[in-house]
Amino acid sequence: DPMIALVSSERLKLSFDILSTEYSSYAYTFIHCNSNWEYSDLNQLEYLEGFFENYIETYSYSFNTLTNYIHYECVFPNENIKFKKSGNYIIIIYDTERNIPIITKRFMVYENQIKADMHVRPSTLPKNKKTKQQIMLSITNHEHLNIKDPISELIINIQKNDDWNNLITSIKPSFLSVKKIEYDNPDVMIFEGGNEYRDFDTKSLRYYGKNIQLIEQKDVQGSNLYLIDLYEDIIGNSENYDFKYDLNGKFIISVSENKDKKNEGDYALVKFKLKTNKFLDKDIYIYGELTNWDTIPFAKMNFNIKNNEYYGFLLLKQGYYNYEYVTT
Repeated sequence: DPMIALVSSERLKLSFDILSTEYSSYAYTFIHCNSNWEYSDLNQLEYLEGFFENYIETYSYSFNTLTNYIHYECVFPNENIKFKKSGNYIIIIYDTERNIPIITKRFMVYENQIKADMHVRPSTLPKNKKTKQQIMLSITNHEHLNIKDPISELIINIQKNDDWNNLITSIKPSFLSVKKIEYDNPDVMIFEGGNEYRDFDTKSLRYYGKNIQLIEQKDVQGSNLYLIDLYEDIIGNSENYDFKYDLNGKFIISVSENKDKKNEGDYALVKFKLKTNKFLDKDIYIYGELTNWDTIPFAKMNFNIKNNEYYGFLLLKQGYYNYEYVTT
């Protein structure tokens, strides 16, 4: 997850591709936020040291790919910009010519000022025992902070799998002492157990990776690109939990055959298929880090009445992906 320690050698790298053959000038800046990810009361002089706005100077053109793009990346903090305060931050990438933002991403700068121990276990409430996981949190080594009222002074948020839509907030302590603060509320501190994520592997476009049914080159709206069909997914109805290794909904950009993933990884139009017996009275979306943990319009699936299946397309760079389906 995107977190670094304040005043340390740790760095974060943000990289992105622009589907174009012409270079554009981009710059970045930072915004400090409060616990609710709203603008904090601090101005940039209070939390940044150096130049508040910096140009992205590292970029490379795609090489030997069907889809043309330019890969940009920036690493921070660096010699031009450093952080003076811990807290929640947003990096904004913007087009310098049009002066409009194109990317915003959240990250955190933290300080080790307390010790926090967290445990995950089956729910202690009988009604939730088969479907939910319960969190227990304890805080120690906090005496030096001189906390008078933990209920109002400590803000506890618990997030699942880096998904900001899956967050438990407004958690109150269940036990207070001079040396320990405990949070153990079985009605509040619970998450749906859920399933392991579905996955597929497009690191190679010559050989079929995991869950790949077909790879072909096609002309799509006047552009020659790779089209990948995934094997059809089904809706499971088992109450049993089946373990398998996954990335908790995330993905890794990666290319096999000794290629450079930055500018030799190609893009492919990936087709997702979900088998159903009938049209569902709900909107179904492809979901995970590949959609930035959001139900975006591009990820909404359509129903094919002939095959009794939902289908959707996403243009994705080569790599290994986790995903799931969600309804709204």
